[in-house]
Amino acid sequence: MNICIVNSFPCKKNTQPGNGSELRVALLSKFFATLPEYTIRVVGTDKTPFFKREGNITFEDALFPSSFLMRLALFIIQRVLTRVPKFPAIGLIARYLLPCYDRRFMEKLEEAVVWADVVIIEQIYNGRAAMRLCKKHGKCAVASTHNVEADLWISASEPKWIRRWSLELELNTLREATYAVACSEADAAVFRHHGLEMIKVIDNPVDTFTALPDERTVNHIRQKFSVNEQSAFFIGGPAGHNVEGATLVCMEIAPQLPEYTFFILGSVCGSLPPSVLNKIGKNVRLVGSVSDGEMRAFYMLCPVVLVPLRHGSGTSLKLIEALGYGKTILTTSIGARGIKFEHGVHGLVCNDMAAYPQLIRSLTAADRERFAVAAKELAEVYDYRTVFKKYLPMLAGAGHAGRAAAESKVSANSNAR
Repeated sequence: MNICIVNSFPCKKNTQPGNGSELRVALLSKFFATLPEYTIRVVGTDKTPFFKREGNITFEDALFPSSFLMRLALFIIQRVLTRVPKFPAIGLIARYLLPCYDRRFMEKLEEAVVWADVVIIEQIYNGRAAMRLCKKHGKCAVASTHNVEADLWISASEPKWIRRWSLELELNTLREATYAVACSEADAAVFRHHGLEMIKVIDNPVDTFTALPDERTVNHIRQKFSVNEQSAFFIGGPAGHNVEGATLVCMEIAPQLPEYTFFILGSVCGSLPPSVLNKIGKNVRLVGSVSDGEMRAFYMLCPVVLVPLRHGSGTSLKLIEALGYGKTILTTSIGARGIKFEHGVHGLVCNDMAAYPQLIRSLTAADRERFAVAAKELAEVYDYRTVFKKYLPMLAGAGHAGRAAAESKVSANSNAR
C-alpha cells in the first residue's frame, strides 16, 4: 500500500526534531520503516529543496513559499499583521489558507496525493490544501491534529471571530477526512462538542528505547555545566506556553531555591522577553538548543524535570519523554493533560508555583527511586511501537473505501459509454 504523509514541517528535521509535531512525524516514519508492506512518501514544507530515501520511505520537501508574491504575502502577515496587538494569531489562519494558493507547492503535493492509496495528514496546517487534492482525486485521508490549534495560538485578548474562523478551518479539514484523529482525550472532547463525534485518539508517543548518550558527551555536559544531584531542567520550543513555563522556572521557582541549578534547554531561550532575561539569577543557565545526544545527557544527569505549564493542548511530549528516562517530574495539571500521570505515583502534580521549592527540597532518594520505576512503566504505554498500531486499522479501512470508490467510478464510466 502506498501512503503519503503530509508533514507541515521540513523533512530534514526528522533527524533532529525541534518540536512535538516534528517528533511525532519522525517516529511515525520510524514505525513504518519496520513494515515493508507499506511504501511511504513523506512530503514536508520548507523554503529549500530536500530529498532522501531510506528503505521503504522517501522524504521530500515541497517548496513553500515558492514565488515572490507568496513570499511577500507571508512576510506582510508574519512581520506586520501578527504584530498588531489584537491580531497576532492571524498567522495561524495564513498557515491554513496560503498553501492552497501556491501553485508550485500544490503541484508537488498533488503528485504525491495521486501516487498514494491513502493520505495521512500529520498536523493540520497543510490539511486544507491536502484535503482539497484528496477530494479532487477521490483519495481517502486520515487527518491528525496535534492540538486544538485555535486554543493554542489565540489568547483571550484577541477578537472572538479570529478563534471561530481558525477553529472552523481546523474542523472542516477533520470533517472532510475519512478518519479524524486527535492526540488527547481532552482535545477530542473539544472537537466532539463541535459536532465531530467520530474523532479518534492516538496519543503523542516517544521512543522509550532511545540509546543512552555516549560517555564522552555525558562527561562534557557534566563538566561544562557542572550538572549534579541538585540540578533541574525545563525544555521547550518557542511557543507561548513554553515561554510562560520557562519564565515561571526563572522568576518564581529558581529564586526560592538558590542551592539548585536550573537549566533551560531548547529554542525557548531565544523567545524569553528582556523583562525576564534582565532578572535571571545566577542559578539559572540558559543552554538553548542542544543535539539529541546532549539532551539525553541532561536527562541522564539531572534528577528533576520541571513541566510547569499553565496553557496548552494535546499532550506534553516533554513529560512523556521524561517518564521514559525515569526522572522525578514536577508538573501542573495542564502539563500532565491527556496522560495517565498520577500525583504521588509517577511524580508530583502541583499548580501552585510557590510550593515547588519546598516540594523539590523534600524529595528523598527513596521518592526518586519510587517515581523512576513507576514513570518507566507508564512510559511503555506511550511508546511509538504500541501507539502507532492504532493507525493500521484506519489505513486498512481507508484503503478498502478508496478501492470501492475507484471501482464504482470505473463502473459508472462504463455504464455512461
